[in-house]
Amino acid sequence: MTAKYRGESQTTQLTISASNTSSWISVTNTDLAAGTTLTPTQSSQTVTLSPNTTYTITLGVVKGVTVTVGSQKIDLSTLTSDSAIITLTIES
Repeated sequence: MTAKYRGESQTTQLTISASNTSSWISVTNTDLAAGTTLTPTQSSQTVTLSPNTTYTITLGVVKGVTVTVGSQKIDLSTLTSDSAIITLTIES
């Protein structure tokens, strides 16, 4: 899946949250590049994204996970597999 977030000339926040599930996640070029696991007790992670940069987001489990860039939620409803890779470009 490919997504673009436009209009940010400053850094923006990416939040990945899990609801009633566990999911291994990673985001290249961030503190989450090595990956971490979201669990019911630690259900979200937030990282800072820079403009004019492309990131690869890996979701070990899609169902029950939300990905939000700034204030915009990425629509994951088209993802039909259990896991997913999202290529996210932040454009200024």
